[in-house]
Amino acid sequence: MRLLTTLVIAGSLMTSLCPAQDVHQWGLFEAAIQGGNVPEGRQQYIEMECEFTDPAGDKHLQRGFWDGGHVWKVRFSPGRAGAWRWVSRCKDEPSLDGKTGAFNCTAYRGDNPFYKHGPIRVADNGRHFVHQDGTPFFWLVDTVWNGALKSTQEDWNRFLDDRAAKRFTGVQYVVTQWRTAYTNPEGQVAYTGYDKIQIHPEFFKRIDERTRTVNDKGLLAVPVLLWTLGNKQHNPGQLPEDQAILLARYMTARLGAWHVAYFLPGDGNYLGENAERWKRIGRAVFDRPGHPPVTLHPQGMQWPWDAFLNERWVSYFGYQSGHGDDGRTLEWIYAGPPSQKWPLQPARPIINLEPPYEDHIAYQSRQRHTAYSVRRATYWSLLNAPTAGSSYGAHGVWSWETSPNTPQEHGGTGVARPWHEAMGLPGSTDMKHMAELFTSIDWWRLRPDGSLVATGQSTQAAPRLTHIVYTRSKDGRAVMYLDGKKAADRTVDGDASNWDRGFRLSLANELTGDRPWLGQLHQITVYDRALGADDVERRFTGGRGAKPVDPLLLYAFGEGGGDTIRDTSGRGQPLNLKISKAAAVRWISGGGLDVQSPVLIACDSDAAKVTDAIGRTQQITVEAWVKPANLTQAGPARIVTISQDTGLRNFTLGQKAASYELRLRTTKTSPNGEPALETATSDPASRHISASRSEQGDLAVVYCPVGGDVVIRPGILKDGLKAQWFNPRSADRLDASSDGPGRYRAPDENDWVLVLR
Repeated sequence: MRLLTTLVIAGSLMTSLCPAQDVHQWGLFEAAIQGGNVPEGRQQYIEMECEFTDPAGDKHLQRGFWDGGHVWKVRFSPGRAGAWRWVSRCKDEPSLDGKTGAFNCTAYRGDNPFYKHGPIRVADNGRHFVHQDGTPFFWLVDTVWNGALKSTQEDWNRFLDDRAAKRFTGVQYVVTQWRTAYTNPEGQVAYTGYDKIQIHPEFFKRIDERTRTVNDKGLLAVPVLLWTLGNKQHNPGQLPEDQAILLARYMTARLGAWHVAYFLPGDGNYLGENAERWKRIGRAVFDRPGHPPVTLHPQGMQWPWDAFLNERWVSYFGYQSGHGDDGRTLEWIYAGPPSQKWPLQPARPIINLEPPYEDHIAYQSRQRHTAYSVRRATYWSLLNAPTAGSSYGAHGVWSWETSPNTPQEHGGTGVARPWHEAMGLPGSTDMKHMAELFTSIDWWRLRPDGSLVATGQSTQAAPRLTHIVYTRSKDGRAVMYLDGKKAADRTVDGDASNWDRGFRLSLANELTGDRPWLGQLHQITVYDRALGADDVERRFTGGRGAKPVDPLLLYAFGEGGGDTIRDTSGRGQPLNLKISKAAAVRWISGGGLDVQSPVLIACDSDAAKVTDAIGRTQQITVEAWVKPANLTQAGPARIVTISQDTGLRNFTLGQKAASYELRLRTTKTSPNGEPALETATSDPASRHISASRSEQGDLAVVYCPVGGDVVIRPGILKDGLKAQWFNPRSADRLDASSDGPGRYRAPDENDWVLVLR
């Protein structure tokens, strides 16, 4: 157990509530200082800090916090054995300034990893976490958002014991009221008010005890400081900036001496202006070096980190792959931003903070996520970037249900089991097996390498020049082609008699300006006839410069400059387009336009010539040569559209992460053109094989989600490595014999992990 020493300082006299005790290394020292007669309501604005001097004479600053009434406290975790001294500093209140004290730090003799090795920090190479002494720390953190807020101490102990036995290394939880817990069981809240909040220290005494217990069980505490999603009444992330800063600084002063890693905001959108807001808040809260690791917990399938690369206070990059189960969601995990962005400098550990929760209803299929779907997402997440770890969640545990119930403000997620039942879902044991595998190897040396495996790699909608064709014949047969090959088809019934002649055409955005697409446009063509498979293959073989036959619309981007894109089809009145912001684009020599930031490219008049022609033939083909900027764009991001806004269209060709889709309005589809035809489906995406290896070629890990063959390309790994199959459901290990040069067949059709070392 951690030894806690509490000293009470009154005036210049130091007294003790109990006989003074030593503090072991990386334990917790606490001093309480009695303040003067500070007026009611002013206490939370008084900033007090203490300067600690270690046995070597080095100085360490730690913020103090108001603990109710006339009591201020400071907490500190000493990292050196020997005699320590401290002195308080406070410009706002003389009675809190200049108080002194001392304590002795002893060596720790137990097995708690945090007291033995010290707090976690980012490794020198920026790719994973280590303890203070350099011992690698594997992030396996369970999600129990409501646990500290709603649990009894007995139940909290029971839960933490289970997770520690299953080799989890931490738990992540909310430390204020939020959308799924308006108060704690005692009816208390962390703060009241909005424009000018009042902090309530009594609320945090429960949080203190739960956090202390987390550390004493040998687990990392990962508190969410300012949950963001939801209405402003219950979610502190929506407070005005100055009040959010006040509250977050208070909580970091209170919790920062424990072994923690912070989520500053939770479940927010941190893009655009929101990024600037959170940069300001983060800089104000974490304005000193040496603070615990901190990140932002984003909304599902968002990658806000390009804007935060140079924010020194951001220690690690987290993402939420979320609770979907369709093809584009799965592809986002293994082929989306984490897999593309990890080489950016300065490097950070990259962690999936919210994979799908086990037993939670999936967004698309409306089926509950199984241990398998959670396991698959987790292994992909461990291998899509340099391995650092992953979080886990179970429906019923995260919301801490005590009886079967749908979590508050989370309708549609499904009735959750009580926490003590959900705690035993099989996926949590699978996480134990996963930890056993990775901690048995030098996991911190792994780097993604898609070239290692010759089988099972997905290339759909990669950021490369791509030829997309959607064609629909009069009988309703619709087909989508990628690079000359059929990618999807379906029947789209109805006709185009309900198309609106007043809708306008735009490229790279919706007319409302809120569905931007970024990337290179090389040719956009619309026909009032259906192209056959042979026609599409010829168009692809001919390349982006090939002139189409009798197009209805043609944008070839050969202007080379200016703010006008000409319709060069030669049919009817040209439908020329205007670029609203010239600085947002770059003309490409030889024909092309690089859209580098959100912009509207649209015609001034309606697109009636297109509407009328399609209405006559009841056939349409939309063809595009494009190179998307990334695989993160969604909405879908508009490549070309004839529409009014985000809910009304004639047709739209768009990008949704790693897939393309076309929405076509007919008398049988919705005014929004749904159901759409998409190129990505769950079946091929779910079969993706992920691989990671050491730079030296002496270690590799390959995840096979559906068994089958793995073919290792020659010349990448060292000769003579031992191959072994690891069963992620049981932790059994089987020798893997080669079935031909570099070819290994999984023992059955379940998921397996191939380890070569």
